[in-house]
Amino acid sequence: MGEILLPSAEQIERIIELMGGDEDVYGVEWNKRTGEVIRVAGAKNLTQEDFDYIYPWAGMRRCILNDSGEVVAYFGDPNYIEDGSIGQVMVEIPKFYYRTYRTSNGIRWEISPNNKTGFKVHPAFIGNEELNYIYFSAYEGSIYDASSVEFLLEDEQIADFNVDKLSSIINAKPCSGTSQSLTIENARKLANNRGEGWGIQDFTTTSAIQLLFLIEYATFNTQSAIGLGVVNKSDEQGNCSEKTGQTSQLGNKSGMADGVNGLVSISYQGIENFWGNIWKWVDGLNIKADNLPYWATHNYESNKFDSQYEFAGGRLSNQNGFVSDILLNNHFDFAFLATETKGSSNSGLADYYYQSTGTRVARFGGHWNSGLRAGGFFWYLYDSSGISSRGISARLLFKKSL
Repeated sequence: MGEILLPSAEQIERIIELMGGDEDVYGVEWNKRTGEVIRVAGAKNLTQEDFDYIYPWAGMRRCILNDSGEVVAYFGDPNYIEDGSIGQVMVEIPKFYYRTYRTSNGIRWEISPNNKTGFKVHPAFIGNEELNYIYFSAYEGSIYDASSVEFLLEDEQIADFNVDKLSSIINAKPCSGTSQSLTIENARKLANNRGEGWGIQDFTTTSAIQLLFLIEYATFNTQSAIGLGVVNKSDEQGNCSEKTGQTSQLGNKSGMADGVNGLVSISYQGIENFWGNIWKWVDGLNIKADNLPYWATHNYESNKFDSQYEFAGGRLSNQNGFVSDILLNNHFDFAFLATETKGSSNSGLADYYYQSTGTRVARFGGHWNSGLRAGGFFWYLYDSSGISSRGISARLLFKKSL
């Protein structure tokens, strides 16, 4: 099936030479005093382009996944097609290990494809069982109408949440709650309807993708690194998002679609519109009153704060604003949730944070009119679980050991 990009002999020689003794540990350190993010360990002398040949980044690739969770084609295979006829368009993410710790000036994050001393498997790959791969949708969710046996390509507001299925295909306007009740709970139903292992974008996987980006690009500023995303459109009536597939030709690569920056889709490692275009519900993160976050890795339920849901061990900021510091402790060291909002669109995490009062759920990334507030670290922890909106969608995730 579709081949992973292979380096030239010269590229291999250069990478080996630069890695030194940390040949399978790649990291960054954030100096919170200066705001600088620098490459450390095996990443010290690398450039972003070098990560095309380094795991786990080199193993991230678009594929077609059938409802049983089997890969039927990879990008580049003759039978690879993104219209939903043979399965859902997903991005395969290989398991990786990480460690995080404070330094005298800030925070250091490291990733390895191998289980090193002091490292642990990222929680995105832990649920009811440990996984070697997870599959994150390449495209924002649209709906497959089980009664008409066709995809709803124009966000028709006719979902039957008991039988219809969330999808990831090209040429579809992302589904929304313009008039139908696309709450986080109903979005979860649509994904679950596809079968065992299927759900919507979750907190730990979102955190894993954030960490992969941070180490690859050595910056928090996703918009400056890849592109603004669809964030500068005028806010008119209805669902103003762009249809999926603008970055189809990019395949597994990161980049921006042709057109005006701020009005066209972006892709990170094959994931189109990780930020911008339309908000996405995120499962596995519940906020209790007084900004207390609880997280889980499986069996997701909204408004739950016990059993599989674990307290993150700290309080999030009660102020909206650009994120300047994050919650970090020995039990919660993998995520990027705001404890301080004194940053800007080009400092700190370079993205915004919204909060409110009471029991809440999470959405992520911003939408067509979010501007510089949007990005790959933009959390909106404001809504109750009963909210639906023309500006909120969802995307597929598959987690199951085969």
